Amino acid sequence: MRLEQGRESNPSGPVLDALARALRLDDEAVEHLYALADHAAGRVSRRRADQAVRPGIRQLLQTLRPCPAYVRNRTNDILAANPEGLAVLAGIDEWPADRRNTTRYTLLHPTARTLYTDWQHAAAMTVAQLRTAVAADPRDPGLAALVAELTEASPIFADLWQHHDIHHRRTDQKTFHHPAVGTITFTYESLDTGPDGIRLAIYQTTPGTPDHEAMMLLALTADPR
Repeated sequence: MRLEQGRESNPSGPVLDALARALRLDDEAVEHLYALADHAAGRVSRRRADQAVRPGIRQLLQTLRPCPAYVRNRTNDILAANPEGLAVLAGIDEWPADRRNTTRYTLLHPTARTLYTDWQHAAAMTVAQLRTAVAADPRDPGLAALVAELTEASPIFADLWQHHDIHHRRTDQKTFHHPAVGTITFTYESLDTGPDGIRLAIYQTTPGTPDHEAMMLLALTADPR
């Protein structure tokens, strides 16, 4: 076998999967195997876990209630959310699940214009974050498709995209004018949960404050489905 003889520097996905099964590798080891193969071949990783949300993370989403929380991939598609996580982005639940993307929401959903207290700033930050993701993986087809869609649909996005700004956002203060509960300020955290850009977004408030009361009211309005 060429791989065993050290003469194969570009093994295919099926070959790597067969090797992983033969060695009884766990998921983390399989990801590492693919990373090594891709590095040796000089290519961007072909193995994606972007759509996989671990059962433990789904359970955590429920444990975090009433704090709004959701899980996104590197393209900012919402892969899973608790009810409050959808409710905080007012109107995003009107879109089918495969359209729920926080960048798309910020730039294209009409409610976003009034939800964010400074929509222009929110738009600039989400475009800069997308630019950062594209710089890290310029051949990702999902990122390319999102950029093409937004360039065509939003002149503001097309203009901001030309600025080439980048932004890594892990924590922030976010103030919303929410149509269901009024003004509410959250402490926002974004936590990496895996090697392929999967992140857990959490919105928190301080107990005993008007913001916390507004969050509790938001939880009452959230659709439990």
